[in-house]
Amino acid sequence: MIYGYNGCDHLEPVLEALLAAGNRVDPHPQVTGPFRPSQGGMYCPLIDAIDFAVIADIPRVPDVAFDPDDDAIFCHSCWLPIYGGENLRRSREAWERATGKPFQPNTDR
Repeated sequence: MIYGYNGCDHLEPVLEALLAAGNRVDPHPQVTGPFRPSQGGMYCPLIDAIDFAVIADIPRVPDVAFDPDDDAIFCHSCWLPIYGGENLRRSREAWERATGKPFQPNTDR
């Protein structure tokens, strides 16, 4: 079980290494721990861009994809993504352009 989420233990060493190197989980007003629910399932948002050099030597299963161009890590087995800060910034900017409103985390959960 990874941080109270039963589903993708093989991402734990990756997340631990990123956090130990100084990255942080994007805070949410009503969710503790690194994993958040969304319409598409659980995800982990980081504040800073993913430093892929930090995790380059960590053994991983074939279902885990590192995507530096998208600043993301994705497990095709459990569908759990870890998003770096650049990915989240681009997503939030796209949402703001589309809606004309500033991004606010969903606090209805």
